[in-house]
Amino acid sequence: MAPLKALGVEAKPVTAREHASACGALYDLAIQGDVRHRGEPELVAALDGASKRPLGDAWAWSRTSSSVDISPLVAITLALHGAMSGGKRRREPKVLDLAALLAEEQHEAAQRP
Repeated sequence: MAPLKALGVEAKPVTAREHASACGALYDLAIQGDVRHRGEPELVAALDGASKRPLGDAWAWSRTSSSVDISPLVAITLALHGAMSGGKRRREPKVLDLAALLAEEQHEAAQRP
């Protein structure tokens, strides 16, 4: 989270209820054909191996019972939730290279004693 914070990106934790709502919204939009992906291998693998966990009358992605790393799927689910949640924009959106940010964070972690 430190690299994002350094760039001025505010991360907002979500509740279990919000996570379930986000999963349902993504599912509904995908079924309706209103959202799709470009076949990124990490996302295809996440979709193929993702499991769901019940949350009341709804469901959310399960990191523990999924057979693969579902981080890409969770990321797009929560990003969509954030985009659909509205709220006032504080500035113009910018594109971030998440792979570079993660590589930088891993490099910094490897340098720590």
